[in-house]
Amino acid sequence: TSAIAASRAFADFGAAGAASIAGTAAGCASSLQHMEMGGYAAYVVGGGVRDLLLGRMPEDWDVCTSARPEQIQTLFS
Repeated sequence: TSAIAASRAFADFGAAGAASIAGTAAGCASSLQHMEMGGYAAYVVGGGVRDLLLGRMPEDWDVCTSARPEQIQTLFS
């Protein structure tokens, strides 16, 4: 599953780094799920994905979505 793959990828960062990434990634995943449950497409893109692929600790996560800004405001308010 993707959770197993993610935990293997995070292992290279040690316990503290893995917990930090996993916590941040979980928050991002929760936001993505919220958008998808609202009927919008949502994807993680950008530097965070690149950093994970290169074995680096992401500093932030970028998300693209089919939702317009006003729809995001309504969805998360």
